[in-house]
Amino acid sequence: MSIAEFLDGMPSFDKRNFSRFHSDNGRSKRVPVYITTDDQPCDQIIVTDKSNLLLRYLHNQWDKKHGGKKRELVETGEESASSSRKRPRVDVSIL
Repeated sequence: MSIAEFLDGMPSFDKRNFSRFHSDNGRSKRVPVYITTDDQPCDQIIVTDKSNLLLRYLHNQWDKKHGGKKRELVETGEESASSSRKRPRVDVSIL
């Protein structure tokens, strides 16, 4: 097979492939526009969260998994502080 035979059937050498080409088809299309379906307040402020996306996801997952336990740990910490073995300091100036 020679190069001429290989290129013979290619579209760039066949004039019939370009007979129906119209260059102005792309200009007539309109640009899509987003139209909202609900009213949003004018004073709405959009704030971006600057924390790392992965860390935020992991914190949310941990909160979902250990949500109730967090409060229990805080309560037990306060109870253990009141029932501690340590005695309060004795002020020498009072004696």
